[in-house]
Amino acid sequence: METRSKLPRSCKIILKVMKSQELLTAHDIFSRMRAGNPKSPGLSTTYRSMEILLKEGFVQSVDLGDTQKLYELVCPGEHHHHLVCDGCGLQIHMEECALDDFRQTLVETYGFCVSLHRLEIFGTCENCTRFTDSDFPVTADDAKNKLPS
Repeated sequence: METRSKLPRSCKIILKVMKSQELLTAHDIFSRMRAGNPKSPGLSTTYRSMEILLKEGFVQSVDLGDTQKLYELVCPGEHHHHLVCDGCGLQIHMEECALDDFRQTLVETYGFCVSLHRLEIFGTCENCTRFTDSDFPVTADDAKNKLPS
């Protein structure tokens, strides 16, 4: 694994524009870089850099069932899971790994050692279950604004 100081310049720029617990497409990242500096790396370099950051464990890819791969900043060696609301699209970051015990069961029962796992759970968030059809939120931001304090 590369240290952060040995990463290519384009990877370092990407890590600066990403914020923790935020899911972004490569194009989102590219747009943020260009907004801050028009001479930032191009889109193809952004995609190549994301692959380096994935391989080195600085980001993880997330599949929310649509066509675009999303990326999230993580500490090397860590991973995150997400709850995704079918109604409003709200993405809830899970701090704990719900599969740790299951991984051990796989080893004990089948002799199978897990090298990687991903978990995105789709369903309905607390706020969307309370809404009627007339006031159903249309965006994840609407749902976040209606979360109980």
